[in-house]
Amino acid sequence: MKQQYGFTLMELLIAVAVVGILAAIAIPSYQAQMRQGYRSDAITEMQRILTAQERYYMNNKTYTADLTDLGFGADPYVIDRYSIAASTCSGTAIGLCVEITATATGNQVDDGDIIMNSLGKAVRDDGTEHQL
Repeated sequence: MKQQYGFTLMELLIAVAVVGILAAIAIPSYQAQMRQGYRSDAITEMQRILTAQERYYMNNKTYTADLTDLGFGADPYVIDRYSIAASTCSGTAIGLCVEITATATGNQVDDGDIIMNSLGKAVRDDGTEHQL
C-alpha cells in the first residue's frame, strides 16, 4: 500500500472557510480602530490649532480664518484623512469666536466631520455636542 502525503480537498476547503470567517470578523474591527486613530490625530491637531488661535488672539485681539497666519503651511491644513480649516462661528464675528472644522476625506468619510470652536464646544457630524 502506497502512503499519500498532503491535504485532501475537504481539509483545504475547511481551512479556507475558517480563514475567511476570521478575516470577516478581523478586517472591519481593524478598519474601525484605524478610523478611531485617525480621528484622534485630527482632534490633537485641532487642539493645537485652537491653542495657536488663542496665542494669535492675545497678540491681535481677533482670531484668524487663515491658518497660514498661525504658522501652518497651508490653508486648509491637510493631515491623514482630514482637511482642517478655520471659519467664524455661526452668528458671530471672527473677533469673537473661531470654529475649526476637520472635514473627513477618503474612507474616513464614514466617521464624519469634527467641529471645535473657541467657546469650548466640540460637535460631531452627527450633531452631538461635547464640552472640550
